[in-house]
Amino acid sequence: MRIRAGVVLIEDDRVALIERHRAGLDYYVFPGGGVDEGETQEQA
Repeated sequence: MRIRAGVVLIEDDRVALIERHRAGLDYYVFPGGGVDEGETQEQA
């Protein structure tokens, strides 16, 4: 299992999302990524 960090950005009643296209599907996710060894979740 890999630890991940993410963020929910809200401004003026709008939410920031990342658009992804994978395996023929289109979907949206919150910005984020994996936490590398020696890195804190805040740094990621």
